[in-house]
Amino acid sequence: MGHVNGRIARANFSTPPRETIYAHERDTGRVYVRRRFSFSREFLLREEMTNVAAWLINPEIADPSHRSGVLPFAYLALSSPSAGTSRQSGFASR
Repeated sequence: MGHVNGRIARANFSTPPRETIYAHERDTGRVYVRRRFSFSREFLLREEMTNVAAWLINPEIADPSHRSGVLPFAYLALSSPSAGTSRQSGFASR
């Protein structure tokens, strides 16, 4: 058995955002889980598809189409040469 992993699509939900569970949540044991999308056996056979399951993932932080103010800030902070230099100099002083 093997698994193929990749990003192949974007999801657009028609439900109100506050009523759509798209992020991690906690189960009854307080363990973080995420929703999984899969198809019934009958659907897979009828549509001649292989067994497929999908999960929602976080958007690319460098892509501004997510319209988040936090993600571009994180991208700039992580890709900034000065941030890399300050971390390296901290290790060098040990």
